[in-house]
Amino acid sequence: HVANSLDEKRMYPAIESLLAFVSVAINQAHEQITEATDTSFSQPLPRSLATPNQFDRKPAGADSNHRIDMALNTKHVPSAIVDENGKQDSQRPDYSDMLAVLEAKGSVDKQDDAYAQLIEYSRNIYPHQHNRRFVWGLTVCKNTLRICILQNDALVASPPIDLKSAEGRLALVRWCTNVSLCDEDQLGYDSTIYFNDAKRRWEIKVFDDASAEKDTFKVFEILTCMRVAERVFGRHTRCFRCREIDDNDNSSTLSEDLSRLTLEEICELGNVLVKDAWAHTDRDTEDGSSRDEIALLNEINKALGDKTELNGRFPT
Repeated sequence: HVANSLDEKRMYPAIESLLAFVSVAINQAHEQITEATDTSFSQPLPRSLATPNQFDRKPAGADSNHRIDMALNTKHVPSAIVDENGKQDSQRPDYSDMLAVLEAKGSVDKQDDAYAQLIEYSRNIYPHQHNRRFVWGLTVCKNTLRICILQNDALVASPPIDLKSAEGRLALVRWCTNVSLCDEDQLGYDSTIYFNDAKRRWEIKVFDDASAEKDTFKVFEILTCMRVAERVFGRHTRCFRCREIDDNDNSSTLSEDLSRLTLEEICELGNVLVKDAWAHTDRDTEDGSSRDEIALLNEINKALGDKTELNGRFPT
């Protein structure tokens, strides 16, 4: 079980060993189930849960000098990170592929401090993962585990889980199993923003309001991220410079220096700005009208769409 010492650094190997044991057991159980069933029936491959084996480190991509206790990834792929001495540091935690931050404290009295640090450190996941909707987090205060979901308006924590008890460890095993086998959107990833492996590009699907068919999308290639989400709480507003993918599944790989172009010239290249944000659906204005940004853009387009002299100067 987790060490009783108040020294946090002595807790790291125990926590890592427990998570690694559970991950190996899940993979072994998957292999046994696969061997025992009809080979024509394909079982989904479990994700491999892993913790980079360097603890209390500043993660790659951090915008401050803070150090996180541990990170949890859903796959363990060595990255090409190079440390200050020019040596490859493949086990260093990296915000670009981090599923969750784990904050350890040597005393149960420091639970609030663990929550505060969890919020502060998890903030850095969003600028590096443009398809994250929410983030998982874990706190271990002495022998007490809490599993957290950091939503855009609240931190939701599980009841305390006693890792000294068999029941508590079973709860952790169940959570790890669910993480290993669940759909990606349940991990906090937005299914409308994804990496196209075949085309080696990031794409975003946008609802096509002009289509007569229900739930139809336009697909855009993401060329540049103009604005990143920088907070745990809020609308997670992101802005992407994109180009629509045509019926032949072609898109551009622009090499132009856009800083030398006017806004009209950029628009003529077929570029569009896609704003991705979570709307306040339960907030209305004082007169009762909905605060619908799409409706507002449609009103602007309706009023100014026939004024060619304004091409490239207002959203269409």
